[in-house]
Amino acid sequence: MKAKNISIKWKLIGYLLAFVGAVFVLLWLFQVVLLDSFYYSIKTKEMKAAADAIEKTVGEESFVEQIVYYAYEKNMCVSIIDQNGLEMFREDSLPTCTIHKLNQTQRQNLFEEVRRAGGSQVTVNQLWRPANDFDRLEKERKAEQELFVRLSNSPGMKEEMQEIKNMVYGQMIEVDGQEQLLVLNTTLTPIHSTQEILKIEVIYICIILAAFSVVLAYVIYRRISRPIIETTKQASRLAAGDYTMAFDQDEYREVGQLNQTLNYAAKELSKTESLRRELLSNVSHDLRTPLTLITGYAEVMRDIPGENTAENVQVIIDEGRRLSELVTDLLDLSKLQSGVTQLQMTRFSLTEQIQSMLQRYNKLQEQEGYVITFEAKENIFVKADELKISQVMYNLVNNAIHYTGENKQVNIIQSREGNRVKIEVLDTGSGVNEEDMPYIWDRYYKVDKEHQRGKVGTGLGLSIVKEILQLHQADFGVENRAEGGSNFWFSLVISNKDEEN
Repeated sequence: MKAKNISIKWKLIGYLLAFVGAVFVLLWLFQVVLLDSFYYSIKTKEMKAAADAIEKTVGEESFVEQIVYYAYEKNMCVSIIDQNGLEMFREDSLPTCTIHKLNQTQRQNLFEEVRRAGGSQVTVNQLWRPANDFDRLEKERKAEQELFVRLSNSPGMKEEMQEIKNMVYGQMIEVDGQEQLLVLNTTLTPIHSTQEILKIEVIYICIILAAFSVVLAYVIYRRISRPIIETTKQASRLAAGDYTMAFDQDEYREVGQLNQTLNYAAKELSKTESLRRELLSNVSHDLRTPLTLITGYAEVMRDIPGENTAENVQVIIDEGRRLSELVTDLLDLSKLQSGVTQLQMTRFSLTEQIQSMLQRYNKLQEQEGYVITFEAKENIFVKADELKISQVMYNLVNNAIHYTGENKQVNIIQSREGNRVKIEVLDTGSGVNEEDMPYIWDRYYKVDKEHQRGKVGTGLGLSIVKEILQLHQADFGVENRAEGGSNFWFSLVISNKDEEN
């Protein structure tokens, strides 16, 4: 299914509203739903801390002061009970205190219950009464009911009265070598009204945040989308073929990097378009020239008696061969650049291959006076595609013959550099301009920018050389010679004798 196009503005609004929703859920969870649990947890820790502080002062002069402090400053009732249920010390600060309403039996039961619980215990809204204390229990229930009825006449008081609870914490301590029970009692403040207030606050806060999110999303959209929209407009012109477009650097780093990439793409597309036009021009010229000659000589031989000579036939053969070479080179280059060509790696003598290849130029040397030399101090083997490396050498030598000087001198030098063999093809021409060196490996790139009909080759040789050497992961390059001319070179890893084919 095709994805729908959604504006950045609506995406930002959606993300911010989702964030507000998450905040609302968290606030509702912690401020409303879990408020009771947090409150009980805080009060429990507070009572434990008070009991520990009081226990540390047992036997010291500050013992009573510590109890009084927690009783009146922290709103707690404090009682110390022995194992017989007798109250050894007490301090009342709350009218609703629970522990001071217990009788001796209840205090004794509480002592045993805390001891069985492991030395400490927290209870909420629980009283310890003997099982046969039904009469007093009923009286207390009626008294509490009468109090509740009176208080419930006040608006909202009934709900608050239902929320009032007592928390009792007991902890075993040692006083004068005897085990006694320290009991703390505090009232849990009703938080129902607080919860209602927090509910309303959370709702209003989230409504305000939602409205603010919409405004913020619009502001961010205007700030971010403006450079993106401008870049999109310029990219549309680039897609239409206007390679002169310049994408401005933006204050946002990501947009600036995008514009920088598009500027590079525009530059490369412009160069590619220029090379494409030049390629079409050059290919059409190279195809037209041999075809014109073939057609012309064939018509002369057909229409004029006596022109059916061996020389005219040879011209047709030569031009046909040149046309075939051009088509072959174009196909080879296309295969290399498309990755279709697979290397056939074998171990062979590079030295002997060069010596054998140079025999092809014997006729050229005899008839046109070229001097082609090869210097090699040893026979060196490499592991590579023998046919492709032969093609590299053939194209480099043809290039040197095409651009060499008036002395028609071409030198080939083989040398060893560590575990690599370096082949240099030297000519005595005018060399290569520095600004042209990065481009001479491109197809149909000509240093003088004037289309010339070469003595040999098709104008695609250096491009083929580059592709083949890159497939072999070989080093290669071109340098100008101090004495004049250029030096095209490449290097391959030397193959050991024990290396298999």
